[in-house]
Amino acid sequence: MSSRVYKVSSLTAVLMMSASATYAADILYPPPPPPPIVEMRTSIHDWSGPYVGVAAGVASLHALYLPSVGNDPELSGDSVTLTGLAGYNMQYNNIVVGVEGDISLVNLTARNRLDEVKLRVPYIATARARVGYALDDTLIYATAGIGALRGKMTLTAFNESDRKTHYGYVVGGGIETSVWDSLNFRLEYLYGDFGKKTYKFTPGNVTADINSVHLVRAGLIYNFDPNG
Repeated sequence: MSSRVYKVSSLTAVLMMSASATYAADILYPPPPPPPIVEMRTSIHDWSGPYVGVAAGVASLHALYLPSVGNDPELSGDSVTLTGLAGYNMQYNNIVVGVEGDISLVNLTARNRLDEVKLRVPYIATARARVGYALDDTLIYATAGIGALRGKMTLTAFNESDRKTHYGYVVGGGIETSVWDSLNFRLEYLYGDFGKKTYKFTPGNVTADINSVHLVRAGLIYNFDPNG
């Protein structure tokens, strides 16, 4: 009888020790935490919708004129610029296309002191298409369109002036990147050829060919929510 009691007691002790070991193992070795949930980014920065902006920079103008009394029938000058602009973008995956219009206030005064000829340009306006490639919140783009500028030519020796509007083409490109919420920073270069116009004077007409206008400007762009 005592032998059977001893066996039962021994078995009970073994079971109790096993249960204690299992409990201790659960305390010492808790199950590992579940892996963190990683949200996969499925869309890039949204460039769609209307926008407005302001920019500042420099402009340079080069023109030829005929007839010329001297050996250097050239007019050239530089100026700072202040630009207001507005546009609209549409985005298809990484491709962004849109339209934009702007007007730049300038004070370009191109002179040729030999012939005493002066050409002043107070503003330059453009209407352009844009196409770019979006690298998330950065857009690299090319642009092309039409432009217009107002020219005032003066023959200082005769104290006579005439005004004409030149029309031409504009091409260029730039880079734009998001700096905060709906606010972007832009750096842009434009080149324009605004063609020939004949200015009328008493001593004789003068034809000016504004064949090279360069605009380099930096600006801030505000994008509106396309969904309101």
